[in-house]
Amino acid sequence: MATKIQNIIILGAGTAGWLTALFCRKLFPRFNIKIIGNKKIGIIGVGEATTPPFVDFLREIDIDPLKLIKETGGSIKQGISFENWNGDGKKYFHGFYEKFLSETSIPPLFSHDCGDYYYKHLIHNKLDFNKYSYAARVSYQNKVDLDKIAYAVHFDTNKLSQYLAKIGKQRNIKYIEGDFKKLKLKYDFIFDCSGLARLIIGNKTKWKSYRKHLPMKQAIPFHLPIKENKPYTAAIAMKYGWMWQIPLADRIGAGYVFDSDHTDAVEAQKEVEKFLGYKVDVKKAINFEAGRHEQFWVDNCMAVGLSSCFIEPLESTSIHLTVLQLQLLKQFANDLFNGTNNMFNEIITNTMDEILHFIYLHYLTKRKDTPFWKTLRKKYSCPPAFRPVLKAIRNNNLTHYDIKSTNRIQPGFSVTSYLQVANGLGLLTKPINIKQYENLKPTVKEIKNFIDNTEVLKSL
Repeated sequence: MATKIQNIIILGAGTAGWLTALFCRKLFPRFNIKIIGNKKIGIIGVGEATTPPFVDFLREIDIDPLKLIKETGGSIKQGISFENWNGDGKKYFHGFYEKFLSETSIPPLFSHDCGDYYYKHLIHNKLDFNKYSYAARVSYQNKVDLDKIAYAVHFDTNKLSQYLAKIGKQRNIKYIEGDFKKLKLKYDFIFDCSGLARLIIGNKTKWKSYRKHLPMKQAIPFHLPIKENKPYTAAIAMKYGWMWQIPLADRIGAGYVFDSDHTDAVEAQKEVEKFLGYKVDVKKAINFEAGRHEQFWVDNCMAVGLSSCFIEPLESTSIHLTVLQLQLLKQFANDLFNGTNNMFNEIITNTMDEILHFIYLHYLTKRKDTPFWKTLRKKYSCPPAFRPVLKAIRNNNLTHYDIKSTNRIQPGFSVTSYLQVANGLGLLTKPINIKQYENLKPTVKEIKNFIDNTEVLKSL
């Protein structure tokens, strides 16, 4: 690394911007780091939820996750409840990593995903995931178990930015308010965290749209009164998309993501109000296009967060990808000032495409009650690289290697995640080969016994 180079600028003072600034302060303690905020850019409030890697990332930059939750009016997230996605009123749970399963005697071949063998046994024996997923049963009782379940965070977007800014200033990160073009600041490297504005990266590389694969194009965010603190995000299928509900300390952060080819913001709001039984206050409609840039690190600029890509709010992938990008940067820190890094770009490209595949899987539903759901599969095609993975899912023989075949690094989501979603949608109908898992300890029976006899779960 060239020691004479030491000036870093982060453009954008939202979640991605402050996370990047704090990460750079940790990675480059002697560098001059400035973060540029502009009220005209604003903060996109679509996404007040994270995934477990975010918690690990917070610890890496010396922030206590539980203190952050308290300071930002947040809450614990143990997974996502998908409701009525098959049009039958039922729900399924995508739960996070169940730590107690790591105590099993997984041989090296299967050690990529400790819950893999257990969930395959549930499928093989046609057992209810909502009952025999520990994360699902605990969460549906509104209980939290941080010892046995990996967790993520729900947070108030504005409060999070304020809290991170407070920490950043304490760590000698200089905040500047103003128009970046007019400020004319000198820098050696710049991170474009300007969100959907994409002020720098948008002029350096082309945009690759995911529109032919994913239907969502617009969202209307709003707040709801909170009745009970649920440790999970709800994703409720609607007529033309889905509604998220994220419980916080004093409210529910909510919104409706929909296909604007079938409805508009006014009608979407009416649908929400009819569903809820009361009026909601929608500040504005947010237009977006699912996709990514062809490159993320160009010359001395790197796009992070929404400026690099946006798929949609489902599965909280925006902050998830922000964390993955920054974590990967550690491996290339010595190359930061050497211009475009093609290896970094290739890895992040594969990661984003793999997450596209996972999100696409969620829309393979049986629901056909509206023109949107009826024409969904015909109108939006399966990504070509996902076809062999989807074939493995439908044949009920999915492995870690099927997913990793589309990605050079650890995939964005595990086999267990794919199994939970596919099972919830009723895609796993073929017999499953369970012989390779039969002699593992503890047995599925022993794990079931543990779940059934956990004190807080006996009522279920």
